[in-house]
Amino acid sequence: ATPSEALEERLANLVAQNTLAVYRNVCRALYEKDKLLLTLLMSVKILQGEGQLLEKQWKLFLTGGSSFQGSTSAVRKVDSGWLSDKAWQQLVELGE
Repeated sequence: ATPSEALEERLANLVAQNTLAVYRNVCRALYEKDKLLLTLLMSVKILQGEGQLLEKQWKLFLTGGSSFQGSTSAVRKVDSGWLSDKAWQQLVELGE
């Protein structure tokens, strides 16, 4: 990892280097189709660890909104014609 005098920067460099090393070493044992899944899962865990991906967002991605219960929000949809009512409700739910 790139040396640095600042502790935070040094730790970030070490984490990035170790993440890359793990990814490369694990990818050697995987089929091409499985490498994409590893990439997705590692990316999701990194984003969750940084607080950039909420559990609610991840669940919506995984389920495609099939577990959507409906929103009690009073946000009204503008009739645009290109966005379905279900998609609008999911966006409102995700925004809450």
